[in-house]
Amino acid sequence: MLSSLLIARSGLVIKVRSSQPSDLRWLEECLRPGFSVVTDGRYDWEILVQVDGFRYRQLQDGGSATGRPVVPVFSFDSEVGEYPVWNGEPLTIHDREFRLFYRVCSAEKLVEVVTAAPLPSLRVALLRLVREISTQHLVRRGQIQFHGAVVSLAGQGLMICGPKRAGKTSLTIHLLQDPAARFLSNDRALVELGAQPPAMVSGMPTVIAIRPGALTLFPDLPLSQIRHWRARQTLVESLNLVSHAASGPQPAKLDMNPEQFCHFLGTAAVAVAPLRAVLFPRVNPQQPHVEITRLDMAEISGRLLTNLLLPGYSVITSSMGESWSLDLVRKRVNQIAAEILGLEIVLGEGAYLDRTAAARVLERLGL
Repeated sequence: MLSSLLIARSGLVIKVRSSQPSDLRWLEECLRPGFSVVTDGRYDWEILVQVDGFRYRQLQDGGSATGRPVVPVFSFDSEVGEYPVWNGEPLTIHDREFRLFYRVCSAEKLVEVVTAAPLPSLRVALLRLVREISTQHLVRRGQIQFHGAVVSLAGQGLMICGPKRAGKTSLTIHLLQDPAARFLSNDRALVELGAQPPAMVSGMPTVIAIRPGALTLFPDLPLSQIRHWRARQTLVESLNLVSHAASGPQPAKLDMNPEQFCHFLGTAAVAVAPLRAVLFPRVNPQQPHVEITRLDMAEISGRLLTNLLLPGYSVITSSMGESWSLDLVRKRVNQIAAEILGLEIVLGEGAYLDRTAAARVLERLGL
């Protein structure tokens, strides 16, 4: 028997059907509060999961389509994920990593996922599908996506942008330990400009990877309680593992979903916030603590442009048509830069020993 989950965001409703209710619970956990659950039955897209060993082997035996190149499917941080096409109709794509097939009927707005067994990787595949369809929809509605985390501090949205290892995750963790902070996103931010300021910022859920270096900066966090947590678990599934985590080495690296991340830090998530500022962290071991510098509009605009995360073409959403104009995106980035504050935050050796950083950011924002 198939269970159903209908999730909505900005006028788009996606129906996900699966014989594995726990997978749908996990997906709902990851997507809320940015997505809402609806019950009226109307939907725009459908994702149908088929756990069927016989059907999977039939597709596998069909073999790859000779002479047909790989096709773009998912937009990741720095690249578009391309996958091989398999023989058969409709368009059949093989995901070797997750051991499943995607059968794509873009015109009908239907994606069928075929797997031989209910593997944990299926959950991430569902998240990727929902994220790809939703992001393409939001960008076509004029929202601009950035590679950045988002925190609400005292009700004001702070977007944290920068390249890998700039200190985005550690700064996010640090700010979220403030009682006035709430979580929106760890890696993907979407900004929507209205007829009047302020612009609004929201997030798009991803798996949160915390590197070993970031873990050492926060010795007070209860890392021993979560060493067996995995992003592919629901929060309840993770909490049931606490009794087995009383001893052993600290984890070298953590990966969590947004629900686990908020529980771990003792904070809550919100769906959207007025965008007040963008923070550009930079690690400098020679700096003793935290140094905050205000940027002018040109600097903000230039740095935002380097952190754009524009979704590439995807065969899943080919029926949506043209996605965006780069000239229009640049114009909107300049408009965002004119409305907000920009702060460069240099993180020194003892940055997170200073518990006043959040208060200093608020002071710079005039709050």
